Order: sequence, then C-alpha cells, then structure tokens
Amino acid sequence: MPLMKILQILYHCEIIDGVTTDLIRQVVKIANRGVHGEIVSNEYINFVKETDSEIQSKLKEALAKLHYTVCPKCHYVGYSKYENVCPRCGYTHDDD
Repeated sequence: MPLMKILQILYHCEIIDGVTTDLIRQVVKIANRGVHGEIVSNEYINFVKETDSEIQSKLKEALAKLHYTVCPKCHYVGYSKYENVCPRCGYTHDDD
C-alpha cells in the first residue's frame, strides 16, 4: 500500500492529525526530489531536520493508539483503533 494512502487512512481514522499528515507529505515530497536526482536546497534539508523529531514523536503516539487484533468472525488480522473491535466487520470480541 502506498505511503500516501496509509497517511490518508491514519488521518481519516483520527490516528494522526492534519498537521502531522502535512509534515510527512512535505518530507516525502522533498525526499522524492533527491531520489529523482533533483537538487535539494539547504532550506529543504533544514526543514526535514527540524521536523524529524516531531514526526517521530507523533508516529510513536499513533502506534500506541493502534491495537493488534484477530477477528474470530471475519478472520481479519491487523490493527484496529479500538481494542477487540474488528475494523472490517465491526465485530466486538473478547480476547478469551
């Protein structure tokens, strides 16, 4: 799944906020310039350096908001915003 799609999903599910989403998008655009051989100015490099710790912090907070779940009903395996609630079918289950 493309990174931008993941960002969109995390924002839509209120796992990360709009500011964090925008910062990550801007850093990805800057990185893409470098990857594709364009010259990246010091201004862009400094922006990435200045926002790195904030992005890392926000992503760690986002990870803490996600719960790994295995749904006994539809067999979804992955992350959910809510503990013991399947994001695919909405089934609420106990761990037991």
